[in-house]
Amino acid sequence: MRRYTWLVVGLGISGYWGARLILERESPERLVVLEGTPNGEKRERAEELRALCKQQGCKFELYWEPEPRQNLSGVKRIVISPGVPYNLPWLEDARQQGVEVTGEMELAFRHTASPIVAVTGTNGKTTTTSLIVHMLSGLGIRAWAGGNIGDPLSHFVLSGEESDWLVLEVSSFQLETVKDFHPRVALLLNLRKDHLDRYASMDDYAAAKSNILNNMRQSDTVIVNHDDEALLSMVSKHPQPKVLSFSSAGTAERGSCTLRVEGDYLVMEERNMA
Repeated sequence: MRRYTWLVVGLGISGYWGARLILERESPERLVVLEGTPNGEKRERAEELRALCKQQGCKFELYWEPEPRQNLSGVKRIVISPGVPYNLPWLEDARQQGVEVTGEMELAFRHTASPIVAVTGTNGKTTTTSLIVHMLSGLGIRAWAGGNIGDPLSHFVLSGEESDWLVLEVSSFQLETVKDFHPRVALLLNLRKDHLDRYASMDDYAAAKSNILNNMRQSDTVIVNHDDEALLSMVSKHPQPKVLSFSSAGTAERGSCTLRVEGDYLVMEERNMA
């Protein structure tokens, strides 16, 4: 394996486990870490990474700053935390110089073979992700929940845990860096105005969300909210996977289902699948 110099931006929980994954699975020659808002917990994580790097014979550098001010020549791979926008000018400069810029979830995906259910949307992601895991577990199917909820995917990879399905809550921030990420099932819940302090427009926000569909195949399934015109338009531009839809207004087409609330129950009515 060729040994590279890696740069990790951010020492939150995502950045920390991404750095751990790099150290334990990528055998870096040099690991550089940037963190702009240091605190006691992040300093402890940095020292853990420094010790692990020393054990593996790689060089470790730590800078308490949000972006590089020193010469980072030799860096070939950059892993950014979800809170770091993909379109920062210095990251764009790095990409133009041939440096791969990716996110922790994308990096971790390359190290797992478990099939993935990915849940995205402006609202309801956490509830839906938890519900899917609960349902699968009730059927005796081993399911792990993580991503934007709970543990980063890198932590699952390093845990050695086995799971029949990974159910990931996926944010637009995580989807900005998608290259190979490939869910077998993708749920698109809704698209509302959000994060416009990060995105220039709703179109940019929607474009980030749509990356969840980039690598889906004919054997995969997209489940989309039929009451959301923006999502239907998004899915229509990715004809590869099978599409099912749900509706709370009773508008879903054949091959889909409708949902309605009756008292304390959520009732699903399946349409003709033939």
